[in-house]
Amino acid sequence: MTSPDSPEALASLQRRLQFMESTRYRVDSILSRFGLRRYHLLRDFPLFGANIAFDLVESLRNLRAPRQFGRVRLDGFSGSMKLPQLPHYRGYWYDPARNSLVGMHLGVDLNFFQGKYYVIETNLGAAIKPERRAMYDTPLDPFIVSALEIARKHGFRRIVFYAQRWPASYIEEFRVATRETGIECLGASSALWDPSPTHPMPGLPDPLQENTLYMMFPNLRTPISYFVHNKERSASWLRETIDASPQKPEALAYIPTFNQLVIPAEPKDPRWPNLVVKLANKDRGRYVLMGRFRTIEEAQAALHMKARDDVPGIFKIGHFERMKHRVFPKLQPIFQQFIPPQIVDGRACKTRMHLFISPLANEFVSAHATTAGAKLPPHPEPGKVDATGAYNVSFSVDGAYRKLPLEEEAVLRRAAQEFGQMAQIAITKKFETGPA
Repeated sequence: MTSPDSPEALASLQRRLQFMESTRYRVDSILSRFGLRRYHLLRDFPLFGANIAFDLVESLRNLRAPRQFGRVRLDGFSGSMKLPQLPHYRGYWYDPARNSLVGMHLGVDLNFFQGKYYVIETNLGAAIKPERRAMYDTPLDPFIVSALEIARKHGFRRIVFYAQRWPASYIEEFRVATRETGIECLGASSALWDPSPTHPMPGLPDPLQENTLYMMFPNLRTPISYFVHNKERSASWLRETIDASPQKPEALAYIPTFNQLVIPAEPKDPRWPNLVVKLANKDRGRYVLMGRFRTIEEAQAALHMKARDDVPGIFKIGHFERMKHRVFPKLQPIFQQFIPPQIVDGRACKTRMHLFISPLANEFVSAHATTAGAKLPPHPEPGKVDATGAYNVSFSVDGAYRKLPLEEEAVLRRAAQEFGQMAQIAITKKFETGPA
């Protein structure tokens, strides 16, 4: 088999990525221009079909099929080569000649345990909900304030906040920020998602505007988005980077994560499970299970698994999606040690930290606590999957926001800097992050 680092494999990957990006950008531009917003029907299926067709051509050309057939954004991670970021969908990039910076706004979920913040998962498209905004009695959202600080420090005259859509309240905040600081602040969005975009933009311009900071919010389903957002991939590089770091983070820690079923040691505290099971590519607190198990056999029976790397049958996944998974494997189970959360009023409580990461600057944005929708039971029932949902803390499943005291925020600022440093090491090792 051809090495993933061979010149032929690299050239093929470059062609596939270029085709994916150029086709997607053209389709998005056309649909946006004509106001066609039936997103899934008019975009995703044709693009997937086009990628399949192109990969068939590549298979004939190279006399071998790509490792991730039809899903080029997942390819390239098996080799040691640096992956390119193609112009319209960059996520982490700095061009010093133009003073143009692209970075990502992330929502990092954390559990505070034994003096450190353990990273549960990393999210692009982190929710900027009204409930969160209501906690800050300030004219500008903290993410706008943070972006302005970076702009002043590095001489950016324009900030483009790129999201799927912006509500009118944020468009007004961008106007206020522009008027009060003299730094142009634009709320850009794709007309495919936003019915009335004030600054329509199907993707980043090529070339990037000079003296401009681009703060990217959505998961654009690119290789770098997958690297940062996917639960298995992000857990892997965070562990590898922290373990290899000569100076270990003081405030940040990773959670042991595995690709097949393991049984972590049972906590001494009987209130807690010991195992967390997730699908790495599913979001919003869905497809997350927890339980306290003593043996592999006990866990397999409860999770409805025949083998240790099976997709747990207990997950409520439709027949069509399971059939599609057999042809184009997509469902990706991961297994984690349970890290106990803090408890507030009898409920589990996790921390959501918003931060901005980029090649030039890493900036803490804000942080808040999210409490579970149900009170903790006295203990999980041994050998069974938890049915209460009390250990799965997610605002999307009936949780609530709580502002953090200033002393906690100070520690989180340290954790944000450490996360940014670890991300920078991992991303620059795997991706091109600026002009050659």
